Amino acid sequence: MTVLPTKSDSNILSDRQQARLGEIEQEFAVSDDQLQAIVKRIHAELFQGLDKTHGGSLLAMSPSFVHQNTTTPSGTALGMGIEASGRRIRITRADFYPTTAAPPRALTQVFVTPPAVLKNNSVAFFEHTAYCLREFIQAQGDLDHKEESFYLPLGISIGLPIGTSGEEVKVDEGFSEQPKEDSLDLLCGKNVARKLCDTFLRARLPVRVASVTNSAVSIL
Repeated sequence: MTVLPTKSDSNILSDRQQARLGEIEQEFAVSDDQLQAIVKRIHAELFQGLDKTHGGSLLAMSPSFVHQNTTTPSGTALGMGIEASGRRIRITRADFYPTTAAPPRALTQVFVTPPAVLKNNSVAFFEHTAYCLREFIQAQGDLDHKEESFYLPLGISIGLPIGTSGEEVKVDEGFSEQPKEDSLDLLCGKNVARKLCDTFLRARLPVRVASVTNSAVSIL
């Protein structure tokens, strides 16, 4: 690795070295006009990626609809993060206190998926997520209610592209054509939201899937 001298080292540089250092600096200089041009090009590529009628763009895009709620959240909600490889599932409990100054409380537990499940089919994987969710809820104590009307909203984030087909929310079918390395391709083309809801209902878990997004949208 080569370490370039800084301007504070100019007293130990020859005139030729200082001139060369200035040339290197100029190669990394970006003007305001150039930055604006880059932003406009990115925006154009994003919109072309959404346009399916004219070939789109090499920057493929899938729309994600996020409801912007201006009211302060209250109560308890759960979040489930599924890695692209499926090897780890993170479940988080978030408690919101709108009537007090206390910040939201979050508690996260990580579950490891057995290799046998990953080598099986999508049904086995969905059942494993239900098992992890049950273990998490029972460990909390106060979330394992008996009332049939009680349920917790659950937001799910998956490290895979998510697309929509009509009213279905599913992992993008195109993903199965060129899966990225170490990915959970057994979910490709599956209606993740519906499959998870059905699995949780069969397991009699007090949750309802409120959203399914990819990890990039969840971070934003």
